[in-house]
Amino acid sequence: MMAAARILPFLFGIVMSVNFAIFWALPVMGMGALWKIFFKQFFLPAYTFLDTNKLVRSFASEYIYTKPEHADFFVTSVTIIVNIGAALGFVFYYQLSTGTLPAWLICAYYCSWVGIGGRTMGGAYALAHKEVRSLS
Repeated sequence: MMAAARILPFLFGIVMSVNFAIFWALPVMGMGALWKIFFKQFFLPAYTFLDTNKLVRSFASEYIYTKPEHADFFVTSVTIIVNIGAALGFVFYYQLSTGTLPAWLICAYYCSWVGIGGRTMGGAYALAHKEVRSLS
């Protein structure tokens, strides 16, 4: 009984480490490399334009957030919603229409959740911590 109490946490740790290495570390590295090599030159100017646009910020300050300083998070929030909504919607559509989830689709979904350059995962992390700070 005592040996099982020691070995179970060890085994769960191994399983969780392998899960991280396969399903998160590889997509994070791959999407980060794609960002630096190719996508940064196309997406960063567009994102910067939207994020610093006075009309977008005033809309967010007026109609979305109660505190104007939270308008900083508006473009990040919208891009996360669009990205995750499209990815999850496609996964649901594919699974419901074909009755299966192939490995390539699961891998693509994980890469989508990470986001190009890690921006989706990083944005979700930033928003979660912003909300926690605003509650305290």
